[in-house]
Amino acid sequence: MVAERGRILKVYNNVLHVAAEDGVLFCKLRGRVKKGRSDMGLVPGDIVTFERISEGEGVIERIEARTNLLQRPRVANLTQIVITVAAASPDPHPLVVSRFLVLAELSGVKKIVLCVNKVDSFQKLGNEIYEFYQLGLGDPFGVSSVNQLGLGDLLDELLKHFPKGLEEEAEDDRIRVALIGKPNVGKSSMINKLLGENRVIVSEIAGTTRDAIDTEIVHDGERYIFIDTAGLRRKGRVTDEIERYSVIRTVSAVDRADICVVLIDAIEGITEQDVHIAGIAHESGKGVIIAVNKWDAVEKDDRTMRDFTKKLREKLSYMDYAEYLFLSAKTGQRLTKLFPLIDMVHQNQMLRVKTGLLNEIMMKAAAMKQPPSDKGKRLRLFYITQVSVRPPSFVIFVNDRELMHFSYTRYLENRIREAFGFRGTPLRFIIRERGEKE
Repeated sequence: MVAERGRILKVYNNVLHVAAEDGVLFCKLRGRVKKGRSDMGLVPGDIVTFERISEGEGVIERIEARTNLLQRPRVANLTQIVITVAAASPDPHPLVVSRFLVLAELSGVKKIVLCVNKVDSFQKLGNEIYEFYQLGLGDPFGVSSVNQLGLGDLLDELLKHFPKGLEEEAEDDRIRVALIGKPNVGKSSMINKLLGENRVIVSEIAGTTRDAIDTEIVHDGERYIFIDTAGLRRKGRVTDEIERYSVIRTVSAVDRADICVVLIDAIEGITEQDVHIAGIAHESGKGVIIAVNKWDAVEKDDRTMRDFTKKLREKLSYMDYAEYLFLSAKTGQRLTKLFPLIDMVHQNQMLRVKTGLLNEIMMKAAAMKQPPSDKGKRLRLFYITQVSVRPPSFVIFVNDRELMHFSYTRYLENRIREAFGFRGTPLRFIIRERGEKE
């Protein structure tokens, strides 16, 4: 086996997430390394030498010497630190800054930059940051994030101290799939079944998964990143700070994902909370697959699946583009059908339609159903073009934006879907008047 070098990104339950040249690997420590490591343990930023034992997994053979270590938060091999304080509200206190300055200097980081935020104007700059000069860090950088003052100078200073010759990261073309749903609906169980091992914590206690966990799964030679998230509760039942943080992380996981798999408990049926969770994915413009889990535990006849699907479509009428799959994470029933659905939805997310074809579809639609009018003035459709993907987004130029009723936009969307599919992904429409600038 060939030894490789990588950087630790995350330490989770004795599993180290290590950034290699071709992606992130899950690594464990070899026995002799465990015995010889320091009491501080490993932290994100540490450089390690590892050997691969399988695709996506490795064993750490050696821990490289650190250039520095920051204690709060614990992270190693930093190139610079930015200490940010407020010029007012809360009132500045150089002694408090000094505490952070001591920690930064003890870490061994060579470059420390002091940033003073909430400096409303350059006229006040000198008065508001004068007392910070006594810290001996040179000129503090006064900025206003709200008014966007001084940010350019700060960025210029930071860029001066970036390591030279850093290679651009290779583009990650792996499809990212977020599993979202209520607590204990089977998200972690699904990942474990796909992996064939218990890598993600599973418990009968709702809310065991507190954080968003990234797991790479290889299927038929294709690599996918599955993001398991903490279950979302009703707002009234979010009682502690950990749960609040979990909600934030779940929304963040949706933002990072390409496709969201919304898990619904087949035994409970669809609830208002399920509708809310699915709405998060919809509003974020993500591809959506509705996965009804625990289907093995439902008594069925020849109409059960059809009736359940009908109820889902009624509750989720705002996202009738979503794909549906009935499965069991426990038994693995229909679980392999998830990957073809993910691939299909992702292809539709990335689909681009030529402008000429779009305008042909729009004009035929307008001929079949006349555009709306108000007080004798009729809507005129001039032009349509696709401007982006993920989700596919279109700009329609009209004579009067106020005349474009939501129902007619939906009508045009349906005609486009009939022609090109776009299954599993929302479509976005931007209405502009001719001559209007972006």
